[in-house]
Amino acid sequence: MATVTRSSTSMSDPFEVAVQKLITSNKACKTPITLEAMVCDRLDQFNRRNSIRVHGIPGSEYVSSPKDTDQAVIDLGMTLNINIISIDIARSHRVGNHDCDRDILVKFIKFSNKIKFMKARMSLKAKKPGVYIKEDLTKHCVCLFTLARRLKCKKVILDTWTKKHKYS
Repeated sequence: MATVTRSSTSMSDPFEVAVQKLITSNKACKTPITLEAMVCDRLDQFNRRNSIRVHGIPGSEYVSSPKDTDQAVIDLGMTLNINIISIDIARSHRVGNHDCDRDILVKFIKFSNKIKFMKARMSLKAKKPGVYIKEDLTKHCVCLFTLARRLKCKKVILDTWTKKHKYS
């Protein structure tokens, strides 16, 4: 779920115009979403409730087998002072283009383990530069979040973030 903080309190024309320009210039979001597609997207996002994506762990460091990606997540947990073992992970694997270092998609058995990682991810910058933990979002949610980030860069809105559940 993308959250947007507006820089002004009233609905202003520049805001609406900027949003409309970004939507029409973005090929991925040009197709209007139907009610059926919204329901499907919502269900798909709910299925990702216990999942995170870890970006920045080199493929050479951990080969692409599930045991190796599980170990990468366990090692990352140790770095973040999170006690996690292999039975806490339902599934982990690399996703994306084979030509580059791919994200590790992790689905935890318990939602609480996801929350632990999401809370601790701010300390990653100091401990493991270049490694990021983010929510696993649907294509539609990624598209909306990208649009919101562009609005932030253009200073139309103050800030944006994804947060379906309380982490703090």
